[in-house]
Amino acid sequence: MASFRSAARNGAAAGGAVLAEEPCPPRGTPRERLDELFRAHSGFVARLVLRLIGRDDEVDDVVQDVFVVLFRQLASPKRSVP
Repeated sequence: MASFRSAARNGAAAGGAVLAEEPCPPRGTPRERLDELFRAHSGFVARLVLRLIGRDDEVDDVVQDVFVVLFRQLASPKRSVP
């Protein structure tokens, strides 16, 4: 897996997802959908984390923590949609 630090530092396009006008129905297995969510947004999260904490050596850990919390919340039967 590539380092998020390099993506954050270089402003890679990994997090530049474009939202469709209408949501698409979910495709693939839950694991594939989580992988796609991670691929689509991890670059953006890494850049945001780098700007917020300013410590290059902590970016990978914080990004991983963010997605662990997100995936747990998505898997929770008690999740609420605002």
